[in-house]
Amino acid sequence: MNRLRASNASISFDTLTALWALLTASVVCVTVAAPTGGPHLGGLRTIFLAIAAAILGSILIPLRAGRISLLAIPIQTGALLGSPFEAAVIGVMGNIPMSLGLVSGGAIWRTARIRLYLASAFWGSIASAVHDLALTNSFPSALGTTITLLAATLLNVAVAALHVATYTQSSVVRVLRTTVDPTFVAAYAYFAIASSLAAFLLDGSASGFLHALLLFLLTTALAWGIREQVTRDSLRQQIATAEDRIAFGESVEAVLHQLKNLLGAAAGFLDEARDSGDVSHHDRSLSVAASCLHDATALIRRVSTEGRLAYTPRFEDDNLSRLVLQVLLLSSANARKRGVRIDRVLESATVPVYVDCLLIREALANLINNALEALGSGGHIIVTVGVRGEGVPFVEVVDNGPGLPSGIRDRVFGIRRTTKDGAGAGLGLIASETIARQHLGELTCASSPNGSTFTLILPPADVAKRRLAP
Repeated sequence: MNRLRASNASISFDTLTALWALLTASVVCVTVAAPTGGPHLGGLRTIFLAIAAAILGSILIPLRAGRISLLAIPIQTGALLGSPFEAAVIGVMGNIPMSLGLVSGGAIWRTARIRLYLASAFWGSIASAVHDLALTNSFPSALGTTITLLAATLLNVAVAALHVATYTQSSVVRVLRTTVDPTFVAAYAYFAIASSLAAFLLDGSASGFLHALLLFLLTTALAWGIREQVTRDSLRQQIATAEDRIAFGESVEAVLHQLKNLLGAAAGFLDEARDSGDVSHHDRSLSVAASCLHDATALIRRVSTEGRLAYTPRFEDDNLSRLVLQVLLLSSANARKRGVRIDRVLESATVPVYVDCLLIREALANLINNALEALGSGGHIIVTVGVRGEGVPFVEVVDNGPGLPSGIRDRVFGIRRTTKDGAGAGLGLIASETIARQHLGELTCASSPNGSTFTLILPPADVAKRRLAP
């Protein structure tokens, strides 16, 4: 015998089915044996509601935790208009699509047994008995209807929660806590209103059947609309989650790219220090390598301090010419190793900027490294720093390499794969363009078969400070 845990106690499908069937059979037998003079649907209305239950029971609306069908509407209508036996017939018919596996409702429903479904089909008969009891005790019609619908709703929710708890090996309280939300309450309130209206319309006349049919059709259309909306919301949430994961991945790549540049430069200068016979050159190489490691440590410290990879820029007044000289110094070992000559043109010794120096150095290092990797031995790079127009700082990196392929020149900052031979993910230009935008600047590219020119343009220091200062 298969057993699962529900409400922290062992309970079997057979036991649950037997208890529920026994309770239902008792209600039906008592009603048949001792008629209370309560209402009866008759054959035609019973068949109509049974067919409606089979159709509406196959329509599932996804909620935050699980799904819900429209089966409650015809069952509650039967409970208001008919006897417990007739309500039971409607409930059984409504559960046939589920019990036969004609509707896929997720893992919980796929593992359900036919016995369990048929047992849950009888809660409407108990609600009908409650309605008969209210009529027998001369309750006002409105009060009797309210009590019946309340009993039907509580029975429906209790049975559904017990079944979900049985299948998921969880407690009923936990299931209710995770399931009952404003959407859940609104759905059951709508079921109560719709079943009350259906009971009012379904008076046995031809027009009553037509009006009830139109109500069920409108309910179906509304359910489909809700399901489509929920599906769209779910897709939007999945897209947002995917975008967050992509952004996280890009942040990881960006940080790793920065660390690769810094550690690569440090390794180059350490190699030069090891091979150098000149004490002064040896000390200078060690000093530059230490500076690279210091920047790498600062990057890691900033990321760990802020608790995220895409850290917030820290802007301060600086000198763009000084930053360019620092980057050229860091790149010099790599250039000498590759046999590439780098010339610098300082149009001004002081170019005031308001920047995050760590990010700007990273952007410039990416541009110079990109040029170095595009050149072979004997290549030439010219780095120019200065001010244009109305005090606009700029850095221009020109190389005499083969240039960019014509197919990617217009989208060079959106390519995530390198256009160079060898390893790499093409992140340098993307990172540099992102850094430029973070500083309210821009990164431009001009390329031909004779070489490429990348220009980093930044806003004047006073303008940047007004717009970027905290």
